[in-house]
Amino acid sequence: MLKKIIKIWLELGFFGMLMIIVFNYSTEIKKVFQTEVKSNYKIVKVIDGDTVEFEALFLPNPLKKTLKLRIDGVDTPEKGFRAKCNKERKKAKLAKDFTSYMISNAKEVNVVLKNWGKWGGRIVGDLEIDGKLLSKLLIDNRHAAVYIDGKGKKRDWCK
Repeated sequence: MLKKIIKIWLELGFFGMLMIIVFNYSTEIKKVFQTEVKSNYKIVKVIDGDTVEFEALFLPNPLKKTLKLRIDGVDTPEKGFRAKCNKERKKAKLAKDFTSYMISNAKEVNVVLKNWGKWGGRIVGDLEIDGKLLSKLLIDNRHAAVYIDGKGKKRDWCK
C-alpha cells in the first residue's frame, strides 16, 4: 500500500496529491464533475478579463479558501509579459476593467462551476451576472473571442 502511495505521489507530484485530497473531501468539487453547480460565491479578485478568484470556504484545511475560475469558451487578450504587443496589453486592461465593472455593479453574481481546468489548477465555468453570462457579455462587447476547449487558433490581439 505504501509503495502504491509513493508511486502515485511521484507521478502526480505534490499538487496532484493535493488535488486528490480536495476531490475526496470536498462535496462541492465532486458535484462539478456530475453536473454544473451554480452558487453565489463571493468574487474576491478579478485576475484578468477571463479569470476571477472566488471564495471557496468548502475547501478542507489547510488549503487556501479561494479558487480561480477560468471563464469557459472565451479568450481575452493577455496582460503583462504574456502580451505580444502594447496594443494587446491595453486591450487586456480594458477586458479586466470590463469584468471588474460588471461584477461590482451587479445586483446578483453567481459562479457557475463546470469542470476542473487543465491549466494552472483552475475551475472552468462562467459567471452569471444579473442573469447574463459573462462569457457572452465579453464577446458581445468585443473584449473576448470565442475559444472552445482550447481548440482553434487564438486571436491575434495585435492587429
